[in-house]
Amino acid sequence: MDKSKSYNIQKFGGKNFQLWKFQLEIIFRAEGLPDLVNGKKESPEEDGEKEKAWDDKNAKAMLIISTAMEFDQLQVIIACKNAAEMWMRLKTIHEQRSAVNKIALKQQFFYYKMLETDTVAQHISKIETMAQSLADVGEPVGAIDKIAKTLGSLLLKYGSFITAWDSYDENKQTFDNLTARLLKEEQRLAQGDETTSALAAIKVSKSKSKLSSSGNETKRSFKWPILLNNEEAEGAQLAERNEVTAENENAEIEQIENTQLWNRENIQPPAHYRDDIMACAAVLEEPQTYEEAKSSNEMQQWQELMGEEIRSLNKNNIWTLVPLPENRKVYNWMQVGIPNKAQMR
Repeated sequence: MDKSKSYNIQKFGGKNFQLWKFQLEIIFRAEGLPDLVNGKKESPEEDGEKEKAWDDKNAKAMLIISTAMEFDQLQVIIACKNAAEMWMRLKTIHEQRSAVNKIALKQQFFYYKMLETDTVAQHISKIETMAQSLADVGEPVGAIDKIAKTLGSLLLKYGSFITAWDSYDENKQTFDNLTARLLKEEQRLAQGDETTSALAAIKVSKSKSKLSSSGNETKRSFKWPILLNNEEAEGAQLAERNEVTAENENAEIEQIENTQLWNRENIQPPAHYRDDIMACAAVLEEPQTYEEAKSSNEMQQWQELMGEEIRSLNKNNIWTLVPLPENRKVYNWMQVGIPNKAQMR
């Protein structure tokens, strides 16, 4: 018998049997031993070279299995006569093929939910591990079931992504595509959380300023009745309110001027719509030209959208068709000047 190779793998100590089994199955394939270990290739009845070759392979497989286990785990295979018996004994004990444990594995799979601390990669890995465990006990999980379980067990913040996925091309709704796009969505949400935290800090600061301002106004509005008679107090309060109103109006005008509404870069959709838009962008592949839209699977939907847009432009009198004057040219595109603040006033 040739000297067996040494493989650096973590020894089995009673936990994570599926991962340990996966490692050993790779070693068996590398050594040409799968049929022998799985019992498909039994010892030949006649003596000779074939029997000797089988004995050598069986001894090698038994050596691989026994040296890949912790010492306290060897008790369960000590009475086995060949590698196939050892392998079957280990799978029977640790995969627990009884009907009760099949139900337990299915319950674990169906009731599983993504944890707040889980990343998308960890979430996908847990589902694949549970699916493999079910397959090992004769209950394989189909690709559609894995996709449904992955989507159904996501956190609430992925709601927009799930809605967008339902509109995705059915031919591209594979588990690999789902994994890739979920990882992309996770990165987008992480960037959005940083932006939201910054905006929340700004909002809190503004709220404190308003509360402070409101407190000052309250104090000012109640000091007149104490110092003056009723008629004088009412007149003073009216003047005070007019003064505060004028100050607020000036502040609003200044804020509008500083906003620069003519600058399109400052116009953003609301946050709850922005999440839906970005989630759709992470799943859907939007055509960039008319030809791409015309040749896409969603050709009918794009035609309906273009028709709605044209009808909206006509309804709101966005343009008026007029005869082209003589000695004039039609430009396909031109830049329209934006008036400055002085001109707007």
